[in-house]
Amino acid sequence: MDLTMENKIEKLGRYEKKEILELLKRALKNVSADYVLLGHPSELDIFVERVFAYELYHQMRLLFRDKHGVVNGEYRKYLKLIPDIDNNKTYIPDLVVHQPSTLDRNFLAIEIKTSPSLNRNDLKRDLGKLEFYTRPPKLEGLGFQLGVMLIVNYDIEKEITCDKSLKDELRSFLEKYPRNSIWTLSFEKEKDGIFVPIVKTFMSDSPILCN
Repeated sequence: MDLTMENKIEKLGRYEKKEILELLKRALKNVSADYVLLGHPSELDIFVERVFAYELYHQMRLLFRDKHGVVNGEYRKYLKLIPDIDNNKTYIPDLVVHQPSTLDRNFLAIEIKTSPSLNRNDLKRDLGKLEFYTRPPKLEGLGFQLGVMLIVNYDIEKEITCDKSLKDELRSFLEKYPRNSIWTLSFEKEKDGIFVPIVKTFMSDSPILCN
């Protein structure tokens, strides 16, 4: 993509970015634990990523209503290879908010991780995908203006607290690529047996990454 086309890209203002992320947060809180936890409710380590992604897609469509573009799942807008990740595979975001009819209105890309055994290599690989999704087109990226790494029911805070090198890596990534943020969704069981969704966001200046 040349610089002329790059200049035509519709840029989101601060308010629009905030509104898009707020709608995502509301959509996450509308996802029932039934779409995340399988089997007995106490079995918090059993996940089906696609089941969760489909329900989040549904909740996002109800809230966005095409106001900030169209919500799509695993949308192959155009093919690009990532030469430095997993041997030149083509990656597609799990969920996107964009305008399908143009390459110039890519607003939000979401990468979802529901594995209860998420390790550092998995995390680094998925953050690498997110960087590619949000990299400007003139630098051979997909040009999404916001990127969210969504980690479901995995205690990334505990990992960050116990591993200073991981904390430093995440802070460095978020500082270098400020279009991106890391989100977590977990469920806490109340006394009446109802699971309550808890959404947290991590930016480069989040206290847990800075202290």
